[in-house]
Amino acid sequence: MHCDVEVVKELKTGATMSRFITVPPPAICCHLEQLLESKEGCDVTFQVDRSDYDAHRVVLSARSPVFRAQFFGPMADTGGGGRYVRILDMKPTVFEAVLRFIYTDRLPLVEDGEAAASSCWREDVREMARS
Repeated sequence: MHCDVEVVKELKTGATMSRFITVPPPAICCHLEQLLESKEGCDVTFQVDRSDYDAHRVVLSARSPVFRAQFFGPMADTGGGGRYVRILDMKPTVFEAVLRFIYTDRLPLVEDGEAAASSCWREDVREMARS
């Protein structure tokens, strides 16, 4: 095999040109946290004890197989689309911590290890923390 390479025009580079594009640090968690706090575009409300928490089904489903199955799986509520969900076996502080973790990848401290005691969410939160 024989290859001939011919330079037609020399590439001119200035002192300010860089070989790489500078990319800002990731901010998606900050943007998702702002979305959660603003409640803009929320399409599901969770009632935990007497507290209501608004969220986005697509964000929850992207981060949690439990929510994905609940909102978009074969057992999804086709009537109301799962827009209002009651959580019976969890304290509001624990649910808020799980919700914030889903949006931000940061798990706030909760009193007395309550988060670890919430059985239906334990494996889901651990799996997200591993990935």
